[in-house]
Amino acid sequence: MGISSLSDGTIGVFGGQQRGLPHLNDFWRYMPPGWLSSGDAGGWTEVSPSAMSSWRWANNTVVPSGRSSVRMAAPDGGRGGVYMFGGVDRDGRMLRDLYEFVDPYFDQACDAGQWGGWDTQVLCTSCLNSSSSLFGSDEASDCECVPGFEGDAGSNCTECVSGYYKTWTVLESAALTRSCLPCAQDTYKNLSGAGACDPCPNGTTTGNGSSAMTYLDQCVCKEGAEGGPGSLPCTCKAGWYGDPLSQCQQCPSNSSSPAESPSLSDCICDPGFTGPDGGPCARCEVGEYKESSGDANCSVCPTGTTTFVGVNASIAITDCVCKLGYEGTQDGAECTPCAMGTFKNFTGFLFEGAAQGCFACPSMSGTRNESSTSIADCICSPGTFRSGDMCVSCPEGTYQDEFDQTACVPCASGTTTDGLGSANISQCICSEGYYGGGGGTSCSPCPEGTYKDTKGNTEGGSSACSACPLLTTSTLGAADLSSCTCVAGAGRDGAASGACWCAAGYYGTTQCNACPSNSGSADNSSSVSDCYCSPGYAPNAGGGCTACAVGEYKDTLADDACLACPNGTSTAGTGTPMLTGCVCVAGYEGATDGAECTPCAVSDFKSEIGNGTCASCPGNSSTFEIGATAITDCVCNPGYFAASNGTACEGCPAGSYQPAPAQERCLACPANSSTVVGADSLLNCSCLPGHFGGAGEACTPCAPGLYKVQASSLSTCLNAVACGRAILTGCMHD
Repeated sequence: MGISSLSDGTIGVFGGQQRGLPHLNDFWRYMPPGWLSSGDAGGWTEVSPSAMSSWRWANNTVVPSGRSSVRMAAPDGGRGGVYMFGGVDRDGRMLRDLYEFVDPYFDQACDAGQWGGWDTQVLCTSCLNSSSSLFGSDEASDCECVPGFEGDAGSNCTECVSGYYKTWTVLESAALTRSCLPCAQDTYKNLSGAGACDPCPNGTTTGNGSSAMTYLDQCVCKEGAEGGPGSLPCTCKAGWYGDPLSQCQQCPSNSSSPAESPSLSDCICDPGFTGPDGGPCARCEVGEYKESSGDANCSVCPTGTTTFVGVNASIAITDCVCKLGYEGTQDGAECTPCAMGTFKNFTGFLFEGAAQGCFACPSMSGTRNESSTSIADCICSPGTFRSGDMCVSCPEGTYQDEFDQTACVPCASGTTTDGLGSANISQCICSEGYYGGGGGTSCSPCPEGTYKDTKGNTEGGSSACSACPLLTTSTLGAADLSSCTCVAGAGRDGAASGACWCAAGYYGTTQCNACPSNSGSADNSSSVSDCYCSPGYAPNAGGGCTACAVGEYKDTLADDACLACPNGTSTAGTGTPMLTGCVCVAGYEGATDGAECTPCAVSDFKSEIGNGTCASCPGNSSTFEIGATAITDCVCNPGYFAASNGTACEGCPAGSYQPAPAQERCLACPANSSTVVGADSLLNCSCLPGHFGGAGEACTPCAPGLYKVQASSLSTCLNAVACGRAILTGCMHD
């Protein structure tokens, strides 16, 4: 019966199972409404295993020990499987009825290619186009793309394009990819959709690293083979051998084979190389050639020829060219050795189209033998030396009497050669400025005062040297007249070879002598009598010249007396040679050297000798005379005083006076008298108010009844009868 029949009062305890899973140990109890008490709602409740242990069970019924990790909903929740259960009545009697509850979707397990069923409460639905699922799939994501298609689970699937394949479905293993993969190297697939990649025919390849090939024609012959593409047969190319269906092999180095050669022995040595068929093949040695292919030996080049080193193999007799030291006109023909005095330092032609001829040795050189291969074989002759690849003549002053030397030998001291290329010591002769010699020995220098301007050996000693002109001389070994220079004290006009004469201050004819002390002469003086007292000097009684005294000058070269300087001038010392040496003395001023100077005015001074203006004395001081020469000549004026001369002076204070200049202090006025500041006389002392007396005399106070209101030199006081306190406030008395 159905579940609803439980309302008659039974209690159901049951377990169940889900589709495809083991039994569940969930337990539920059903009580009809009001079964326990009035108003009890009843219904399904979950029962714990501990509560069920006290229940009464039918014989051989196992009490559940626990629950599985997967729990089941109550039977009326619509999620069930098949439930088996029994019950008891109100009196506790065991009921042995069995009931079965079937979920409406329990029997709807979906077929392969569909999804849905009891768990989703969805009727079985077909997977999307080009996808499928396993039997019993209950989710759309259980649908996976079939072989030949790609896409995500549960989505539309896309057909694999040509060159790509997919021969599986993820339903087989979750580890497989859902994407189409490119055809591997050496395979292709020319159709889209399902299907595997086809292998290339034997002997063909799609190329290293290639993939996703879509046509048979992309299968080409492997390296070393030719033919194809696609299904056409491949054959080994020339220079290769072997089975083209597996892999052709390249012939060994320097050998070749015809096309479609099956074995290594078909590889024979190329021209210019020799060795057995199948190799190895060696290049012909230098000086050999080989014109044909095969295992024949190389041929030797004609006499005097060779082949180039390190270039292409020699494959013809014309590769044989003239070797170093040999010359010829045609490749492949015999060459002849270079003659003595020539050389050839290259193989074959110097440049294309040129003759293979030898070069002549440089000037002044030759070779010892034939077939010379370098310019270094060209030996320098006597009289020359080697400089790099050239022979050079020995310079003047050297010689070389041997062959092939790197330097020439210097001639002995004082000798030279008469040009370049001397080959013997006997060619060394006396140089200019030297005499003697012969046989290559050294020569001696011409003495001082002589010269020799030609080369050559001489006899008779130094007489071969020419004497220098008058008043000239030379150093040892002078080589020409210009080496004769004027003697000390002499001069020369014009050309260096002109005559010399005694210069100013000297006299003589064969030698120049200095004039006596403090005297001089004009140019070209011949006698001591031409010497006169120099400017600044005058004759003395002893026949000599004495310096002009201070304050005198002399500006002529003559035996004249010294002249006195103009007024107010003098000289800085003795021996003044010109008027402008007379300058203003101290205490005088002027603007021009050699002109008269005027004395400094009173109250001015000048302490230095020389032109310039006088300076003023400090304030309130004076020199009291003209021509003062020092600031200390400035003294205080009367009425002023100072501690020393030449300093600023102060006026005598009131009550004092000073009638004399240059004083250090002032004099006090008589009693009861005074002065203004700067008083310069005793008579400046006047009686104070209330006192009377004569100027410069002692003052007496006014008698009672008399008065004097001003400081003055009045001799009497005035009568005080009219003096009233209210109207004559100036009345003063004792």
